This record gives sequence, structure tokens and C-alpha cells, in this order.
Amino acid sequence: MRGKGERYLVIEEVKGGFRATVAKTTPPEKEIRIVKTFEVKEIAKLKKLFYFTFDKIVLALDRETAATVQDSCAVQTSSRTEIITEAELENLVFKGLWEFLNKYRSWASKKLNVSDVSLILNDVQVRGVKLDGHKLFNPVGFKGGSIEFTLKGTFITRQLMSDLAGLGRTGKLSIIERNAALASFLEGDRDVLVSIGEERTATFLKDGERQISGEEIAWGVRKLKEKVSEEFSVDYETAGKLIGMYAAGLTSVPIGRRFKKIITDGFDDLLRLLGPKRRNLTFYFESFVLPSEILQKDVRADLCRFDEELSRRNLRITAGRKAKFDLFQNQGTAILLTYSYVDERYDLLNIMLRRRAGWLVSHF
Repeated sequence: MRGKGERYLVIEEVKGGFRATVAKTTPPEKEIRIVKTFEVKEIAKLKKLFYFTFDKIVLALDRETAATVQDSCAVQTSSRTEIITEAELENLVFKGLWEFLNKYRSWASKKLNVSDVSLILNDVQVRGVKLDGHKLFNPVGFKGGSIEFTLKGTFITRQLMSDLAGLGRTGKLSIIERNAALASFLEGDRDVLVSIGEERTATFLKDGERQISGEEIAWGVRKLKEKVSEEFSVDYETAGKLIGMYAAGLTSVPIGRRFKKIITDGFDDLLRLLGPKRRNLTFYFESFVLPSEILQKDVRADLCRFDEELSRRNLRITAGRKAKFDLFQNQGTAILLTYSYVDERYDLLNIMLRRRAGWLVSHF
């Protein structure tokens, strides 16, 4: 954060449109203050924001709109016995990017259901470097036979990039698949983010250096609401409110037992769908949130609680008088507001990468 603070814009693709959050950081107090939030049905209607200037813009898209992947690609140096020069390093970065594209452009085209030629690789960056297995931030001046780059990039369609052209001129724009940003905060090396929506559940896998979108499952919180609706003979909307009452501890003991069985059975179904070889799971609810005590006690699963992580970092998110923001209900927005999409330790490599990516991406 700079001394005078920074202006942030976070745009999230949500059901039925896009949600924009304008915020300002105040470094001395380590505070992020929400200035304004609003929703629009089409991204074109966000163009009124194009007249303002932001220090950082994060556009978080659904898995159907963007494909973010992180992985390592190894290339050979010209000589194991000669030091790596800056010119050679730039060529090695280019080769690493080419390997990354060859490995993932077909995967991205299938995921987004478009042809290879319709894709753009956006916001590609270096997230790690190893020379003969040793971690480095800048390999210039070192010797080695094999260099491994960990690259992270987001594939989107050329049409979407064209629609966003004006937004990129208002600030430093980072486009990412939303679940990739959320998964980047998982602490383990073999973790799975389980993003639970109203109708479906998506997974995002973190396996060492590799981070990639996983399967999508036909299970959502609707399943729980439907069970409650049947059990208590109430409508769907009331069922959701009743679950909230149970989560808040406002039900009697006998009624609580009935809720516990519904929730436990429902999540047992989800866990079976996720498969027997699942790794560490962290649940993230896109719109409907169960307190961590319920999940840990009844389901024995972790819940994405970034509000608690903020406290550990001594960082606060507050809202101005004209902004409505519930931190507990908007964990994803909080993560995106603090999501660091460039590691400054790799500045030299990322400058080289952007220089080469501009040509390569437009021709692949």
C-alpha cells in the first residue's frame, strides 16, 4: 500500500450480473474502507466507471467465463557451465511461456467451450523460479542446466477482452477466475476449495505449485433448503430462514436435532460426490453461509473464514455511510480486496514476460 493509500475496484461476476465494490486503503491504520457497492446486469453497464481512475482493479469471473491455471514449466539453459545473462533469461522466460501455452490452451478452450483462436491469455505472471531445483528470485549471474518457471495466467475470450478495453485504461487490471483467487489463500499444499452455490458446487485444486479448476457437481444449498421445506412443510424461502435460525442457535433441542440430521445427511451426499480420495477441503459459500461451528461440529469440514484471517493480519475492512457491506456474508469480496496479484520479488521476470507475452499471445 502506498503512503497516501490506493483506490481499489473489485468487480465480481455473480448470479444475474456483476457486483462492483469501490474501496480505498488507508495504510497507517491498515484499513480498507468500502466506499460504494452496486450491481448491474451486464458488464457493459460498468462503463460509467471507466471515467474514474483506480490504482488496482480486480475482475473476478465465473468458471464459465475465465480459466485461471498455475503450473510449472521447465526449460534447459544454453550451458550448465556458463552464467545466465539477462538476454538469455528473457529467452528462457519466452520458452517457458510457450510451454505453458502449449500445455493449457486446449484445456482452456474446452473449459470455456470456445476454439483456440478465440482465446486470449491475460494477466500471465511469474509466481516462482527454480534453477536446478533451488529457489531464486532472479537467476541472472547464476549457473545451472534446468530452469523451472511457475507461471499463472488467465484465459478469456477475445470478445470479452474487447468489451473490457476501456476498463484497462482506468487502472492496473487483473482478470482472474474467482475460485483461483479464493484458493490462493489455502495454506496447505494439497487443498481443495469447495465453492458451494445455490444449484451447483465447483472445486478448485491446489497441489503444490499447480493450481487448477476441478470438477463441478450438481449439488447446492438448494438441496438443504428442499429437505427443510419437506421436513417442516414450509416454502423454500422460509426454509432458508429456518436454517439461519438453527445456525444462530435459536431452535429448541428437539428441533435442533432434526436440523442437524438434515444438514449432516446433505453434506454427506456432497462428500460422496466429491469422492473417497478427497484431500483437505475448505468450503466457501457463494451466497448462503453456515457458521464454522456448524460445519466443524456436524460435517467436520473447514469453512473459508477470511474475516478471521484479516484479524490475524491486523487489517480491517470497514464500510462508509453510503455502503452496505457484511464481512461475514462477503468473504469472497474481502479476499479480492486484499488479493495481491503481482509478487514484486519477480518484477524483472514479469517485465520480460509481459514484453514477450504481448507478441506471443496475439499470435497463438
